[in-house]
Amino acid sequence: MPALTGFPTEASARPETSRSHELVGICALIALAAAASGWVASAYLTPDEMCIVWPMIAAVAVFATFSVVLVAALHLNPFAEIGFVYLGIATLYTVLPAVKFLSMHLVIPTGFCGLSTLEWTPREMGRHFWRQVLLITAVAIGYVILRGRPARGHERYRLGPGEERALGALLVIVAGCIITMTIITGGVSTYLEHYARLDALSSFMRRLVYVLLAVKAGSYYVLLAWMFGRYEKYRTRLVVLVIAICAYEIVYSHGARIVAFFVIIASLGLYNVQVRPIGLRRAAAVLALLAFGFVSIETIRLAADESLEDAFQATFAPGRASEFEAVYATSYHLYDERAKARLPSPPALMGIYELVAIVPFLDHTTNHPMYWYAREYFPDAAAPPATMGIVAMSAIWDGEWNLLVQGLLNGFLYALVVRWFERRREKWWALSTYAFLYATCVMTLKYSLLYQLIPFVQTLVPALLVAATVMVCMRSLKPIRAPSRATL
Repeated sequence: MPALTGFPTEASARPETSRSHELVGICALIALAAAASGWVASAYLTPDEMCIVWPMIAAVAVFATFSVVLVAALHLNPFAEIGFVYLGIATLYTVLPAVKFLSMHLVIPTGFCGLSTLEWTPREMGRHFWRQVLLITAVAIGYVILRGRPARGHERYRLGPGEERALGALLVIVAGCIITMTIITGGVSTYLEHYARLDALSSFMRRLVYVLLAVKAGSYYVLLAWMFGRYEKYRTRLVVLVIAICAYEIVYSHGARIVAFFVIIASLGLYNVQVRPIGLRRAAAVLALLAFGFVSIETIRLAADESLEDAFQATFAPGRASEFEAVYATSYHLYDERAKARLPSPPALMGIYELVAIVPFLDHTTNHPMYWYAREYFPDAAAPPATMGIVAMSAIWDGEWNLLVQGLLNGFLYALVVRWFERRREKWWALSTYAFLYATCVMTLKYSLLYQLIPFVQTLVPALLVAATVMVCMRSLKPIRAPSRATL
């Protein structure tokens, strides 16, 4: 049985000493390239700009070193690793804000991200970028320590011929959830109305819609896992399914892209795990198309309220905070408040709010960090205007030491998730779970260390229970056989 990743096995690899020397040499080259890049940049940029450039270079160097260790030392397919995807996203959340601020010549407009009284100084901005480098480094170390080499002898998941009826039945259930929700909630005309569409419903109907939403959204990952279990047969229909899900979610929500993003990332992960490793160039091309499509959707959404030209200019306006700068700004603000001893006291249970929030239908706003942040700094906002993130959460507690510990735990947890999956990869529920965690790992970066527990319990678990029930029922049915000639 070939290895999980499709990379060379230990027996076919070169001697351990030779591989170790090669790994050290590559890491040394990365360090030299980073130092040389900084030296060249310092010849053209100001000292203030270099405060931003050095941590940006360091973040890329750490991620490159981590990738080399995964491939050369652990013989892993990086694109099948949740740690690689997570650190890639974390690196983007560091590099893209840095590039944006440099393009603005470090002149941050008043009211950027709604923070009208916040002082933006190059030295402090650079210091905060180093905090993000600390997170990336800690996660990389924690992940490598516990990840280990791929487990051997575990078969890929295969959808049995008698289980294909469950696939069709689950599709019908998902369609029924969509139709029922549409009838209950009705249509909306704007992006903001989509998020407030449940406010006018009664308590019972709101809870019913939440259940339907959970079954629908969680079933996406089960359907993808089942279809990748017979990829040779379903590969064309897989493309149709992914396009249909993305189109529905974007159109129904009038421009919300997060569910579509999760489904696409889950599909890429499942392809790596179930079919073959994706090459670097192909992955880069797919991600470039994905970025182009999502930027276009944002422009179209803005064009609903203004002209297309104004919407295009707003999308690329230097002073407009994007998703990446907004996450950076929140944590920068809270660390600034911490340095000035003005940080408000958090609610008593905010440190473990994920464990409280996994219980459905309770009050999840009192101890929620985003709602706390909105109450303290944006009391007039109708909804929390910004996300928090793992870096912002560290500012509330013990600062950089807390960030270091959270980063190590973050790496440990994702390494354990992959090892857990490798030993159960022939099970459809394990494959569905891994696809879900793989696709939604950005939530940890945007919210908190254990945030994925909430959608896992409230969204994926109900869908897994429904899918298991469907699978059992379909297996219990007798196969339909064509009538023999003797009975005709």
